[in-house]
Amino acid sequence: MSIRRLTHRSVLILRGSDSLNLLQGLVTNDVRTVSPLKAIAALFLDVKGRIVDDVIISRDNGDILVECSSSNKKNLISLLEKYRMRKTVDIIESHHQVLFCTEEAENSFPDPRFSSFGRRLYRDEAADIGPDDDYHERRMECGIAEGYEELGGLLPFQVNSDFLNMLSLDKGCYIGQELTARTAHTGVIRRRILPFKCESPLKKQSFIMQDDKKVGEVISCGSGFGLALLSLSAFRRPLSASVGVLMIIRKFDSLATAVGGRFGRLRRFADKRNCDLSSMSTKHLRRMLQERERQEKERQEAERPLDDEEEEDEPLSRRTGPLNRFAALQDDDDGDEAAEKSEGSDENISERPCEERRLDVKTRDKRKTNKKGKNRREDKEDKLDDDQLLEKILTENRTATSEVEENEEHLGVAQLLKPDPRLFDTAAELKRALGKTFKESASSSNRSHNSLHAAGRIVKQKNTWPPIRNLGLSMELDREEGRVKWFKFIHNAQYEELERLCWVVEDEKISDPGLIEEILAQNPYHLNSLILLANVFRMQEDITQSCDMIERGIFYCEQCMSSSFQVTSFYHRMDYLDYENRAFYLLLHRHMMNSVHKRCFQTALNYAKLILKMDPQKDPLAVLLLIDTIAIKGKQYKWFKEFYQCCREWKNLDALPNFCYSAALAQFLDAKTDDDFDVADQMLTRAICAFPGVISMLLDKLQIEPDPLVESHRHLGTFALNKETDGIKLVYKIYVNEAAELWKTPETLSWLEHVTRSCVEGQCYFKEMESWREKRRRLLLVYLRTSVGWHFFLD
Repeated sequence: MSIRRLTHRSVLILRGSDSLNLLQGLVTNDVRTVSPLKAIAALFLDVKGRIVDDVIISRDNGDILVECSSSNKKNLISLLEKYRMRKTVDIIESHHQVLFCTEEAENSFPDPRFSSFGRRLYRDEAADIGPDDDYHERRMECGIAEGYEELGGLLPFQVNSDFLNMLSLDKGCYIGQELTARTAHTGVIRRRILPFKCESPLKKQSFIMQDDKKVGEVISCGSGFGLALLSLSAFRRPLSASVGVLMIIRKFDSLATAVGGRFGRLRRFADKRNCDLSSMSTKHLRRMLQERERQEKERQEAERPLDDEEEEDEPLSRRTGPLNRFAALQDDDDGDEAAEKSEGSDENISERPCEERRLDVKTRDKRKTNKKGKNRREDKEDKLDDDQLLEKILTENRTATSEVEENEEHLGVAQLLKPDPRLFDTAAELKRALGKTFKESASSSNRSHNSLHAAGRIVKQKNTWPPIRNLGLSMELDREEGRVKWFKFIHNAQYEELERLCWVVEDEKISDPGLIEEILAQNPYHLNSLILLANVFRMQEDITQSCDMIERGIFYCEQCMSSSFQVTSFYHRMDYLDYENRAFYLLLHRHMMNSVHKRCFQTALNYAKLILKMDPQKDPLAVLLLIDTIAIKGKQYKWFKEFYQCCREWKNLDALPNFCYSAALAQFLDAKTDDDFDVADQMLTRAICAFPGVISMLLDKLQIEPDPLVESHRHLGTFALNKETDGIKLVYKIYVNEAAELWKTPETLSWLEHVTRSCVEGQCYFKEMESWREKRRRLLLVYLRTSVGWHFFLD
């Protein structure tokens, strides 16, 4: 293709020392990367985050060239004039013509959106130029929408700005940045512009139909290719375009079919069963790409043979301690010792893995003791006769073989429920998710009053809180049951007097915070008063103050804990039946829910582990009804599956509908092969047969009209749900309220519809539902107690 003039594009010149500063606060890309040899593509947004125009920014000596839509040039100039204010910038309409070519030309530069797409150049006059029809066909084939007519009013992610190098998520603030950053954080993208092939041109804004339902519309169309804004739930299914008469779009396919390169690479990594990259969010695509590249790199390193020099150099690269200058004198001796050890390694090959697993379960502060104990055990084993030694080796081999057959070594419940001290801070998780765009409101708010006060392991102290002093709360060891130690808080006489006054406020349901503030004036860290005041602030929609009250209470509890109490230890617990401990439970639960509302799911999961490990047998706040959805929302699929397998029999998790459905959902979201998807189908089928009422309640929550076959089914319909007991419906409601957003994505909805229909049509599944009708009432009876109702009340 020869040089083509793009009549629909124009050039503006920004001249002045503040030109880049002006653009930096207005466009979606980082203009600091612009150089004479490198241009960038970007978008102008309005205050609502909608696209105003797409531009290509380049540098010509000291001037900044902004290529924009000719039809929208006046509006773009007005926008620049509006935000220029006192900046030293002149905005000039250029007479440059925008030219396009597929081969290198003088003063041309590659299109920054797609390097293999073509090259652009600007000239005052151009001769021997052809029409730009083939240019539009080329960009539509590559999935590139251009101009205000095609992009106006859409969102950046809908126009594939993340694929086309038009968006920077760490450049800082700009007009319309809030909605874009939130979309990137949540990863929810429901529509995208996709290319399609057609037999004849389609009219703009023609509806794209699927089963008599509108799923998209045509943005632009040429003679052979076009662009459509399509709902991702309809991707890779039969589509039609309505233009007076019904016309079937032939070979409608993804970006990866029309173009190669980056789109094709992402598609290959996103190929999950019948799901394609278009049904996945940008955030998931990037994470999947990074994970696959990391696994491929590890596999290559594992398969690559090491030569002698690499084997000798590897231990030196891992040495972090001080260098022994006399180590070279012992090289020969070390080599002989290594040879002797290698000869005996075959004898202990079956013992080493089990021994290492035992050591891994131990805590770090007891490693020296464990090492001595290990030496003593080895001395005893040397004295065993041959029969005992053979029996020991066979036993350990059987254990190792069973673990290999399971293909997964499940961690103990103590390890699974051990909270991570680094994951207690919601601000840190937001910072990890949003990067440089996140800034704390006050960096000094987390500083303590002086160096004598601990910063806090669970909650960081803020300088707005009153100073800590002896206010009547302490902790002592209550009892010991084997390795388990039970602790409880203690109130002194002054604290008990304030506690009785707080009961009066709570019993009479006084909503006036005046009495509560009087109690806090005497004791600014009275726990139940902080909880009541936090509820008042929450009803007044002052979420910041409500969270501050909860965090203050948790921090004070931590400062009053006994020095022998280890908050993250599985064997150090607190009984909820002790009245003095209940305030700490309620504070942790409310802080966990606050983390969920902030969408800090890793932090919320860490608090859920802490609450559950304090009394895992009784689970007084019914955290088991919530921990599954928190883990899946936080993408902790591996941890959840290990927890489910480890506690399945101990806690009878198959009797809880939330775990049955969440286990299937986690298996589906983490599936990588067809076998994984088949397992997910089987798990969801079992969940539907055991608890069919969840389907009806979930569809009602999502405001989806159920299929007539489902609605008329004896077990899946609304009539069958109404016949369930109030306790079962309460458990259903808790799960549906928490997990609705996980099931509303197009991918999961399509999977749920497919499996539900197979359950309705299968006669064998009907019999299984009949057998479960009475069984689930007996199984759920143990959970339908005070803790479930208390959990629903707290939520």
